[in-house]
Amino acid sequence: MTSTLIATCLCGINAEELQFDSQIPFSVSPCACNSCRYSSGVLYTSRVPIIHRPTAVEKLKRYNSSYKVSRYFCPRCGSHMFVHAVEDDSWSVCPGAIDHVVGREHVSVLSLEHIMQHEFVGDTKDGGLAVCLSQFDDHTAPLFPQAPIGTSFDKSPNNNPVALEPSDPPKARLEADNIEECATAIDEISGRCHCGGVNYRITRPSDVLTQCSSPFPDLLVPYHSSSSANPQDLKWWLRANGSKYLAGTCACRSCRLGSGYPIQSWAFIPKANILQENGVPLSYEMGTLQQIESSQDCFREFCQVCGATVFWHCRERPDLVDVSVGLLRADEGSRAETWLYWWTDRVSFKEDALDQALISALELGLKNIKVEE
Repeated sequence: MTSTLIATCLCGINAEELQFDSQIPFSVSPCACNSCRYSSGVLYTSRVPIIHRPTAVEKLKRYNSSYKVSRYFCPRCGSHMFVHAVEDDSWSVCPGAIDHVVGREHVSVLSLEHIMQHEFVGDTKDGGLAVCLSQFDDHTAPLFPQAPIGTSFDKSPNNNPVALEPSDPPKARLEADNIEECATAIDEISGRCHCGGVNYRITRPSDVLTQCSSPFPDLLVPYHSSSSANPQDLKWWLRANGSKYLAGTCACRSCRLGSGYPIQSWAFIPKANILQENGVPLSYEMGTLQQIESSQDCFREFCQVCGATVFWHCRERPDLVDVSVGLLRADEGSRAETWLYWWTDRVSFKEDALDQALISALELGLKNIKVEE
């Protein structure tokens, strides 16, 4: 049996029909290495092998994240669409760019990816989102600090990597691999894309945050069933007694296509607390940033060199910015937990997800990183 899928970028100028010799769901091995996170802006990437070189790459921008891997993204909207592994001349499609499965339009719970294992989890220091997706259907997906022998991507395994013990709880597995949670008292955290064209700094919550106002996000108040109005002007993005910023995951179509991956992680940061590398206030024209109006009055910024998703903001709440967590460089790990409080009760816009099975598994697994305020 074969499968026919349509891949597209967010702006829609690049689209391609892809044929597969197998049926969905496809077996995937998500990668959480530094190269994948910093070149995409998400906390892990995955890829679905395709048989031939896609014709759409002729209109896409190529970024060589290493001598082994080239990534192709839309130069207009930043959507990552395809990956080329140079060593074996193989091609893959980014699963978030898949927007339609022919013949499966009326399936209530679509499953596009079946996670077999997680690779390069050691780069995250804290397990990233891999610890939230270690249980998938009735399958335990092992967490490899690097990659199993025979795997070829941006890194090469040292000797013979051993999977983190799947019988232990996720956090215990990471501790067993000597991945320590290191609290920090520094007053700034940096963010940087893979090519280094976008650099910024985030400062700790301060009194200036009380000047911001914003309606509630879908993460906290589902838009399909409630109003986003915030008449009491609650500062919902401040958590842990005002010491951390709120962070969460999103599965909306715009984020999925915009990044090229099905799960986007955002931190909600006041614009006044985001500085350029030289300390001056944030500008959406800094460095190699490129902007697209992804929907009316809503804007996305991505690096025009490596394609990493960087910011999202809108005119309704101009003083509050969604910052792509995958670019943060926290000492303690990829989830930056000394800076961010993770919302684990809901995946934002989960109702809009294409891969409903994946998002359901994520929502169940988020309890593994839940921290009481």
